[in-house]
Amino acid sequence: MLTRRQRNLLAFITSEIEAGRRPTYRAMMHHSGYKSPAATYFLVDRLVERGHLHRDGRRLVLGPRVMWMRFDEKTKGLVRHDGQHQAAAERARAPRPN
Repeated sequence: MLTRRQRNLLAFITSEIEAGRRPTYRAMMHHSGYKSPAATYFLVDRLVERGHLHRDGRRLVLGPRVMWMRFDEKTKGLVRHDGQHQAAAERARAPRPN
């Protein structure tokens, strides 16, 4: 169950994202009537924890993070894949030049 402030903030974020805009923490702060962005960070964290939002890098995305399985050619098995950090993971596995 969401608090009134969480519902209000989620509605604002949803309307901004559906309009094609990325809401900033400062815009969310002004919409919520706070004088400091710390309270907005706290509310957004609670929405992320409850699965209403997730972070994709620095962006907020509606809904929970979608995870799926993919077939890995190297191991010939299924591995969990969330699509978010695949490129970073591949760069980390790549051999580094000396």
